This record gives sequence, C-alpha cells and structure tokens, in this order.
Amino acid sequence: MLKKLLYIGELIDELDKLSMQHRERFQDIYLKIISEVEDGFDKIEFIKLDDTLKVVFLYTNANYAAILRRIADNNFEKLKSSSKFVEKFDNYEDFLYNNYVQRIDSYRKAIKLSNQEKKINPYYLSQIYVNLANVYIEMGRIVEAIDELKTVEGLVDPFPMARANLGIKHLSLAQRITDRGMMRFLIEQGIREIQESSIELSIHEIPEDTVEAIFEWKKHMEQILKDRLSDVKPWEPSKEENSKYKEWSSEKNLSLNYANIIYKVGSIDDIQMINLGISYFGENGEMTYYAWFNTLKQEYNMARYFLYQIENDENLDIHESQRRNLLINTLDYPAIGYKTELLKIALKTGFSVLDKIGLFCCKFHNQLLPTHRIDFHKWYKEIEFDIALNSPFNSLYWLSKDLDLKAGELREIRLLRNAIEHRFIRVLDNYNKLILEELNDPNKYEYKISYSELLSFTFKTLKLVRTAIFYMTNGFNIEFNRFYYDKNEDKIFIPLMLDVYEDEWKN
Repeated sequence: MLKKLLYIGELIDELDKLSMQHRERFQDIYLKIISEVEDGFDKIEFIKLDDTLKVVFLYTNANYAAILRRIADNNFEKLKSSSKFVEKFDNYEDFLYNNYVQRIDSYRKAIKLSNQEKKINPYYLSQIYVNLANVYIEMGRIVEAIDELKTVEGLVDPFPMARANLGIKHLSLAQRITDRGMMRFLIEQGIREIQESSIELSIHEIPEDTVEAIFEWKKHMEQILKDRLSDVKPWEPSKEENSKYKEWSSEKNLSLNYANIIYKVGSIDDIQMINLGISYFGENGEMTYYAWFNTLKQEYNMARYFLYQIENDENLDIHESQRRNLLINTLDYPAIGYKTELLKIALKTGFSVLDKIGLFCCKFHNQLLPTHRIDFHKWYKEIEFDIALNSPFNSLYWLSKDLDLKAGELREIRLLRNAIEHRFIRVLDNYNKLILEELNDPNKYEYKISYSELLSFTFKTLKLVRTAIFYMTNGFNIEFNRFYYDKNEDKIFIPLMLDVYEDEWKN
C-alpha cells in the first residue's frame, strides 16, 4: 500500500510542476494525471490503513487538494469537468471554502496521528507542518502559520524548508501592518532567516526549482526595502519596557507587539487600531471604535497579569482571602485557594474578549443582528461566505470555526470556559482523564480537571485571544491600505485627532 501512495505522490509532484509552469491555462496533460490520481485514491480503503499509512494518505491527499486549488484559480470550469473531487461543487467559491476545510483538517489529523504513532520520520512530519502553515497563510492566519513553522524547530534541526518559509512569512506579516519601522525590522529579519538557511537548503537536496523560488522571494524582499523603506529606521529590540511583568509577557510570546509574534522581544503592547480618519465611518461618535479597542486590550492585559501573578508571586501560596474561610476536605487532593480561582478568572476574562471582538466586527460590518444573538461564533452569520473568502477579517472567521462545539480544533477551550462559568469545576492536584472526554457530556453538574491542565488551558486561551486581537488589528490595517491607497487616491485623508492616555491617568 505504501508503494501505491508513493506512486500517487509522484503523479501529484508531476502535476504540481506542470501547474506551476502553466498557471494561466489548463493543459490537456492534466486530464490523464488527475484521472489516475483520483482513481488511485478511490481504490484505497482509508479505514483499513495503519496509522503510519493514514498519515501518508492524509498528507498526500491534502497536497493534491492544494494543487487543485491552484489550478482552479484560473480554470475552475475546466477542472470541474475533469475532476471527480471538484465536480460536486456548484461554483468556485463553494469549492474554495471546502478546499480550505479539507486541507487544514487533513494536515491536522496527520500531525495528531504522527504524534500518537511516534514512528513517522521527523523530516516528513516537519514538511506536514510547513504545508499546514501555507494553508494558514491562504486563510489570512499569519500568527498560526508562524507558530507551526516555529514548532518544527523542536522536531528536527536544521530543517531548512521551515526556516526559509519562516523567512518568507516575515514579509507576509509585514504586509499586514502599517508601522514602517516594524515593517523594515521584520523584512530585514526575514532576509536574514532565508540567507542563513541557504547552506542547509543545498545539503538537504531540496529541489532546485524550490530553492530558486525561495531566493526569488528574498530578492523581492530586498527590492521592497530599497524601493519603499530605504529612508525608514527599523524598529529596535532595545526599545523595551524592563519591568518584570513586561519581560515575562514577551518571553511567553503574550505581548501585543508584532515583533513578539516571531521573537521573544517586544515587551511593549503597542498595537492599536489604525487611524481611519474622519470620513471613514460616516457617522457621529467615531471614537467609539477606539474606546472599544482600548477595552479589548485592557481586559486581555488583566487576564494576562493574573496569569503572571500565579507564576511569579511567591506570596500567593496562602493568600489572605483564604484565611478563616471554612472549606471541607473532600479527600481527593483538591487544588483550592486563591491561585486556583485566579486561574479561572484569567481564563474567563480572556475568553470574554472574544465575544467583544464579535460585537465589534458585527457593528463594523453594519449587521442588523439582535445584540443578544451576537458572539464570536455568530457575528458573521448573515455574511458568512463573504467574510470567509473575501474579507480582510477572514482570519477571525476561520479562527472562530476552531471553537465549534462539535468538531472545532479548540473546542476544549470553549467547553472549559462554559463549565467554569455555568457548572461546578473541581480542580485536583492530579486527574488523568482526558479533558475532552471529561467535558463532552453536556448533562453533568460537575467536571474535574487537574491544576496543571487548567494552567495549560489558561495559557492556550490567552494565546487564542491574543491571536484574535492581532487578526482584528490586521483587518483594519489591510482595510486602511485598501481604502486610502487602492481606491481613494483622489480623496484627502483627514485624520481623527487621536491622543493616548499617559500612565498617570490609568487608575
């Protein structure tokens, strides 16, 4: 069976090469390859494969879907009449939406099976992470793409494809921001990453056309520096806040700073919604959006600070709030007290930011949904397809889908938040039941979780919320560039008179 999958993989590689050479026009030779590949997949009974072969199948199938997506960009109707995998979709948008869903699901399942099986070659597994990162980029999910590429560092060192891809992703991130100093810093760092991966690219026998494509990206980035940023001084990591809390935030990659998405620097939370000007919103009270953004950042900051306190305050062992507070010993080694409650508060406070982002986006997109029906999982309901495929806020849409209670990749976070908010949670020093197994029954009054797992999920929640704040900011940055540079060059930009609160004003 492995030979069959490898042969299918060779056919897919051939189709990949041809489709890169002929991007605009559908070639007759595609027909034979597509037919042979899809017949090959149809003859394989996935359920009967062992876990190692399932990984190979999922990875190969997702790679094929990626090539179909590329061909469909310019030749959807011809592809629809040639591929059994594509003919079931009514139009290009329907195909594209489901193509994203299939690819990301296949790569994620392959990674999970690989981590369970422990027999997969680490170089093979690393390439799965690289391809998953590329899907994220197509969906606007730059933060998660970078996280996947950084994960590869712990699997195999060196893996030049991951490092070179990370270098290119520096440009993808820079294109989503408006701070020109940060743009220059990121692009310069990306060029350096590509350059330093060049020796390993040759040693690891990476295909020549792939290496050429990587260095074309490097030339492109160098040209951007020359043409657009030559007079800009790059952001410097030395411009940091030296407080212990801020240093901890950047070390944990929890800062709201674009440099901190990739590097453990950038302790100052300096992202902000871009000044879209007096004429943009077309209504009174334009400052409302900026006030709302302040709230999002401040609530995230406090949830993060609670977590910092738990990890760093030695005086929290027996907090005064717990003294002379009668609690019955339930004989199951409970983890109770100030730290445990602070963890719950940190998770709930952080998660609540997501629903506020939903309200923000719903208002910004002029949706007329009843307020009580709006949350992070529903703000796009009336314009779902358009947001998923055509909006600068598409990354927020796809991130919210990961919290779907039935099949979302991050549904444990939502289930845990709901249980903390509405049920009894018993936190124990040790509890070995899988969290999803524990939370999946909606009819229980009480759920149990270990303290260490609660701590881990609180970190995950704050990482999720931080990612959502970045994606929201990215959306406004992209919208700013589109509105003022692409379509309104003849209009005068009149900025809002924005100022900032000094620290002395923050009570």
